Amino acid sequence: MERRNKKLTLGTFFRKRAVPMAIIAVVLCIIAAFVIDLIGFVTVDTSQLSQTYMVRDAVHQSSQEDKKPVMDSWLSLMSDIGMDGVYTASVVLDAETGELVGDPATGLFAVVNELEKDKAVYYTCRDEDVVEFIEQYHANDIQFRFDEIYLRDDGTGFRPAKLAVIKLSGSQHEKETQIDERDFTPADLTGYTKTTRKLGIAAGISKDNKAYRTLIDNVVGKNGEDAYQALIRCDENFRTMMYDTFTVDGKKYTFFSVLYYNLWEFCGVELLLECLVFIGLVLLAAFIWAKIAYTKYAAQYESDEYRRTMVNALAHDLKSPLMAISGYAENLQSGAHPDKMCHYTTAILENTRCMNELIESTLELSKLEGTRTLAKDKTEAVAIVTELYEKYRPQAESRGITFAADGRCSVSADTALLRQALENLVANAVKYTDDGGSIKVKADAKSLSVINTFSGSIDKTAEEICRPFVRGDSSRNDHTGTGMGLAIVKNICDMHGFALKVKLENGRFTAEIRF
Repeated sequence: MERRNKKLTLGTFFRKRAVPMAIIAVVLCIIAAFVIDLIGFVTVDTSQLSQTYMVRDAVHQSSQEDKKPVMDSWLSLMSDIGMDGVYTASVVLDAETGELVGDPATGLFAVVNELEKDKAVYYTCRDEDVVEFIEQYHANDIQFRFDEIYLRDDGTGFRPAKLAVIKLSGSQHEKETQIDERDFTPADLTGYTKTTRKLGIAAGISKDNKAYRTLIDNVVGKNGEDAYQALIRCDENFRTMMYDTFTVDGKKYTFFSVLYYNLWEFCGVELLLECLVFIGLVLLAAFIWAKIAYTKYAAQYESDEYRRTMVNALAHDLKSPLMAISGYAENLQSGAHPDKMCHYTTAILENTRCMNELIESTLELSKLEGTRTLAKDKTEAVAIVTELYEKYRPQAESRGITFAADGRCSVSADTALLRQALENLVANAVKYTDDGGSIKVKADAKSLSVINTFSGSIDKTAEEICRPFVRGDSSRNDHTGTGMGLAIVKNICDMHGFALKVKLENGRFTAEIRF
C-alpha cells in the first residue's frame, strides 16, 4: 500500500462513493420514468385497431334498426377508462355526411338481457334531468348503479328508477361508499314498462373530457378524409390518434379515437416518492459501503503509521547509544586518557546492553503481533504476580520498597502470555517506584491492578504511554527503560480481549487489567 501522509476522512470516502452512485441512481430513475411512461402509454392507448372491430361487431350483433345505442354504449365503455392523467374518447361518424352516429357522451346506457329473445338489447337515457345529475358526479372514482328501469314502449329509451352514486376508495377501489341517490321514476307511467331483468350499466363520459372535445371540435360534420386531415392539423397536443373505416349492412362509417396521456397526473406523486426512496436507499448503501471501506483503510493506515512510528522510534533510540559507543571507541583507539580506559569500556558495555535490551523488546513485540492462536486455561493471576516479584525482591528491598498482594483472580488466558504481561507490570513497578515506596497488587474476579508509589511526572496520555518506544516523561534521557513494557502488556491484553487501563493520581501509578 502506498504511503499516506495524511489520513483521509469518512466524509471523503462517502463523497467518492455517493456522488457516482447518486448519479447512477438519478439516471436509473430517469430511465425508469421513461419505461413506466412507455408501459403506461401502451397499456392505456386506445388507438388499437381492435377497438374498431369491437364497435363493428357490436353493431353487427344487434338486431335493432337503430344502431346508435349500441355504438354509444361501446364507445362509452372504451372512452371512460377511469385513470387520472388519461383522457380518451372515441366517436363514430357517417363517412359521407360526417354526422355523429356513435357518441360516448350521450348519457346513461342500459343493456337488458331479453330472455325471450336470448340476446342483449341496448337502451339509452337522454333525459336532461338524468344527464345533468350524472354530469355533476363524473369522476374516475365514481360509479352509478340502478336495479330497475322503466322502458319506453315506443323503444326510444328508458328512465332509471332509483339511481345510486357510489364512490370508490382504496388502492384497488375495494371500498365503496354511497354518496347520493335520486329517484327518477316517471310521474306518469303511461307508455312505460317496468323491468328488473338482468341489467348492464354504462354511463357516458363527461362532455368536458378534453379528448372528447378535441374530436367534437375537429371531426364532426366532415367526411372521413377531411375529418382525418382536420384532426392532424389541429393544435391539440394529444399523444396518439386513430382513424379507420368500416361498413355495416352496406353503410360506411368512420371511427376516430384520441388519447391524452400525462405520466405525472397518472402516477407522478407515487413515482417521485419511489424515486426519492430509491435514491435514499442508494445513498444509504453508499454510506455503508464507504463505512466498510473506511474501516479497512483506517485499520491499514493505523497499522502503517504504527510501523513507521516504531521504525522511527527504534532508529532514534539506537542512535544515542551508537554515538556514545562510537565516541568511546575512538578514545580507546587514539589512546587518549589511558586512565579512563576502564570507564570507556564500561560505558561501551552499558550502551551495548541498552541496545540489546531495546532490540529484544522489539523482537518480543513483533513476535506477539504474529501470534494467531492462544492456548487458554484457568490461571491464578495473583499467584503469578507473587511468584514473579521474588525475581525482583533483592532489587526492591535494596531500595526499601515494600510489596503486598490482596485478593484472588482466576482468569482464562494463555498462561505464558499472561505471565509475560504481568512480569512487565512488575518490572515497571519495581523500576519506577520511589525509594522507600510501596507496590500493591489488588485483584477480584474481574480485574487485577498493580499500584506503585511514583513522585515523577507523566506528560503523555494513557493511550500514548501504551504505545511502543513512548516513555511517560519526555524529559528523561536516561536508559532505564525502553518504552516497550506497557506496549507489550497492551498487545497481550488486546489478543485476549482484555482492557488495559493506566493512570497517575495522588502520587500513585496504577496499571489495571480488566478481564
